[in-house]
Amino acid sequence: MSENSVTIQPVSATSMALAAERKKNFDFQQRWKQYAAAALGVAGVSALASAQTPTQRHIVYTPADIALDTKSSRMSFVPIDLNNDGNADVYLVLNHFTDFFSGGLGFAAYGRINVSMGPNFAIGSQAIPKGEIIDKAGTFKTGTQLLVYAGSGSYEGAKHSTAQGPFKNIKNKYLGVRFLINGKVHEGWVRMTITCKGADITGTISGYAYDTIPNELGLAAGQVGGRVGTGSTDGEATTEDAPAGSLGMLAVGASAIPYWRK
Repeated sequence: MSENSVTIQPVSATSMALAAERKKNFDFQQRWKQYAAAALGVAGVSALASAQTPTQRHIVYTPADIALDTKSSRMSFVPIDLNNDGNADVYLVLNHFTDFFSGGLGFAAYGRINVSMGPNFAIGSQAIPKGEIIDKAGTFKTGTQLLVYAGSGSYEGAKHSTAQGPFKNIKNKYLGVRFLINGKVHEGWVRMTITCKGADITGTISGYAYDTIPNELGLAAGQVGGRVGTGSTDGEATTEDAPAGSLGMLAVGASAIPYWRK
């Protein structure tokens, strides 16, 4: 061996494997950065386009806290603007009346809530529980329909009271509706709680929603997101719906990396 020669130490298989792994990870990270930079640009354009294009299968939900009280006046109206365009789509008509018999023999009183849709449609035949498909939960009828009636009275000391109608003493039940936007039928729902006590009817409208896609069936009572027709009431679709390798995966962030490594 010459004095200028250099002794080369043997390289272990473990060291070679580690070096290969580091190079693989480095190459992956470089490709990921390049993809991310490009995809972000496309995603920005896509986001702008989606902001200008109505999202398909979308439900517009409006939270509310609207008091119902038949004793507030002889007759009152509660408008509900399902699509928030400034025009009421549904009216609740609240009535209260009390009459006293001559000679002090007694009285009769009642409270009543009707729903009025004009040329539109409503399911007034029953209060719908959460999750039930509204177009399968009753008959759609036009015009004015009774939701709830409560009455009480006394005659010569004999008292009586009654409560009738599909919305008597309900908690967080739904009125399913169909209404028109630009001449096309849309489905929606109104969530209500109603209590009858004697001739008095009180309650709350706590929210309402409608499907932006016309002539589409399958909206579930209480549904605020997701795909119409699935019966889901759990909210908007999740990022898990995005296929691996799509721009949607980029929005997930670091949690998407395992999909790319498969």
